[in-house]
Amino acid sequence: LGYWTYLQHAMWSTGGLGKFSLPPYQSIFYFARYVGERFFAPWGIALLAALLAVAVAQWMNRKYGERFFEPEEPWLLGFCFFLSGYPTFFFYLLLMFAAGVILSLSYTVLCWGRAPLYYWWVPLAFSAIILKNYFLPVSLLNFFIL
Repeated sequence: LGYWTYLQHAMWSTGGLGKFSLPPYQSIFYFARYVGERFFAPWGIALLAALLAVAVAQWMNRKYGERFFEPEEPWLLGFCFFLSGYPTFFFYLLLMFAAGVILSLSYTVLCWGRAPLYYWWVPLAFSAIILKNYFLPVSLLNFFIL
C-alpha cells in the first residue's frame, strides 16, 4: 500500500494535470483522502470482515460444543477473508456456503459423518480471486465501489 501511495504521488508530481491534485493547488488532505479511499479502504474493510468472520466462527464453535470447526480453522477462515480482499470476500462467502452445502449433503447421503471443510478454505479463496479477476463482469464489480 505504501508503494502504491508512493507511485501515485510520483505520477501526479511529474507534471501534467496530476500536479493540480497536489499542494500547492490542493490540500495534502485531498491526496491522503484519495489514497485512503482507493488503496487503504478496501484492505481495511477486508480486515474488519476477517476479524468478524473469526469472531463469529469462534462464537458458533464455542456455543455448539466445537461442532463446526477445528481449533485453528476460524483463523484460517479469517486469513482467507483478508487475503481475498474487498469485494472478493463476498464471492468467497458464497463459494464457502455452496461448498459446505454440497459437501454436507454428500457426507449425509453416504453416511460418513461430519463433512470436514478444513482443506477447502484456501482453495475456495483462490477460486474466488480467480472468479473476480477473470470471470465476473465489471458492471457487477462496480456495485461495490466505495
